[in-house]
Amino acid sequence: MPSARDFVTACQRCAEPENPETETYLTPEQVISRIEALSVMDRERLQKRMETKRRETDNVDETRQAYLQLPGAERERVRLELDRLLRR
Repeated sequence: MPSARDFVTACQRCAEPENPETETYLTPEQVISRIEALSVMDRERLQKRMETKRRETDNVDETRQAYLQLPGAERERVRLELDRLLRR
């Protein structure tokens, strides 16, 4: 039976209690800069997701996940179809 030490935490925030020297990936200023680059609609979506404190996915996220599970040749076919649909 594996012990807790046999697992690696993927989320840095979750790993911090185990390793207090873990460096953060971005500074608050860098995160704020990214927020400033978002459209107003995306800022509102971000705020809503931050307030719920849980990950929410939308149709775009779910479709992207399905796309990522396809084999490479099938991904190319999907990319070409998306390009065609956007040219309408």
